[in-house]
Amino acid sequence: YYASMGLRTCLVIQSQDPTAEFLIGRKIGNTPPVGKDTLHVVQLESTKIMGEELSVLPGMDSVLAIGALAKLIRFIGGTGSTKEPERKFDVIVYDGISNEETLRMKGSSAFANPLKFSCYLVMDPSNCMSVKVALRYWGCAIQAGTNVSGAFYLASASNQASNKGPIEENFFPLATTSVPFLSMDFVINWDIAINNLNEDARKLLTLKSGNSRSISPVTFDQTKKTLILFLPRFDKSDIRLSQV
Repeated sequence: YYASMGLRTCLVIQSQDPTAEFLIGRKIGNTPPVGKDTLHVVQLESTKIMGEELSVLPGMDSVLAIGALAKLIRFIGGTGSTKEPERKFDVIVYDGISNEETLRMKGSSAFANPLKFSCYLVMDPSNCMSVKVALRYWGCAIQAGTNVSGAFYLASASNQASNKGPIEENFFPLATTSVPFLSMDFVINWDIAINNLNEDARKLLTLKSGNSRSISPVTFDQTKKTLILFLPRFDKSDIRLSQV
């Protein structure tokens, strides 16, 4: 979407799943190519980041990925090292591992600027577990200090209207919108797919996190002397409070 708008976009993929190569119709390397194309795709490989001679310890993949992202971010606005080929990106899209560790690192100060970083939930409303997982990750993101800008749900012409109400209710006050379901049985025509995006999806993709609905994870009621935590999909047994 961003590349179709003329923005120089770097898509960073952490998984070694070949799905991404099928979707874009070409092989993906482990460094962004230098060229005039608006879309650059890079597939992170832990051994290439660390060096072939070093072993990657379990759990290090997310750490290395965030480090690689931080390095790529230096190229936004052309602020990269003069020793490197010029790779000036307007947008970096990270499709990485969905786990709490990644969320915690995204909530760090390095990625805390809501005017520069956005995070989105994606779910399949026809799968109740997919919706529950998205809600849980939303709660984990809030707990980690990661700002979630909105949520996308897959929709077809037959179920878009029926899913809109329940999704909006479950994820309120988060902005939600549908995106077309893309079949993997055929080569995807991205021009058609992008043209089929509704106006709400386009607005959400171009919305700065700092302008999204403000959600406070903690509310203190001075009158009732109570503390209210907003952590979607968490219950009391999941939360431990300590008094200092």
